[in-house]
Amino acid sequence: MSGDHVLDLRHDAWGIGLERVLPLLAENPCAVCVDAAEGDRARAAGLVVVEASLCDNPLVARRETLKPPVIRVLSRVATTKRLRAGDGVSYGLTWRAKTDTTVALVAGGYAQGVVRALGNRASVLVEGERAPIVGRVAMDVCVIDVGSRVVRSGTEVVLLGDPEANEPPVAEWVSVTGLAPDEVVIPLCARGTAVVVP
Repeated sequence: MSGDHVLDLRHDAWGIGLERVLPLLAENPCAVCVDAAEGDRARAAGLVVVEASLCDNPLVARRETLKPPVIRVLSRVATTKRLRAGDGVSYGLTWRAKTDTTVALVAGGYAQGVVRALGNRASVLVEGERAPIVGRVAMDVCVIDVGSRVVRSGTEVVLLGDPEANEPPVAEWVSVTGLAPDEVVIPLCARGTAVVVP
């Protein structure tokens, strides 16, 4: 079993029978796409399971050695600003600082596939620490609260990535927004926002 693609084993390995196929992969573990009910069986066989919705997305890289995450969404800090307690940010001032703090303007908004519903409900990773997205996500930017940290313009921001590295996973955006994984990922890929992990 060699090649550059995730093996699609949905629908009982397309009629071949998953029980017949899994033993064949035991000596050559790879990434597979299986029906949701079969995920635990595939993992028990030592295989990396990729969400079915991502397998259907032709813009997502597929390789036998693929391990989650399949994409990373990176951005950078454009600028920072000190706020006093009570100051608000973004449309409608839906978020106000409870104490004096620093916020950072991050490139990437709903025009780039960063879902508006993430405002005040999700976080990103900056220099190894999570920072909440505050206020409403705008067309081309979002605002994050970095607290007392000194964060410079140009600092990398991870919007989506590897949960083992404390980066927000796709599942977190799914939980916050109520969207399906493909509804989260495809707009980011189509608009050139996502960085596909090779």
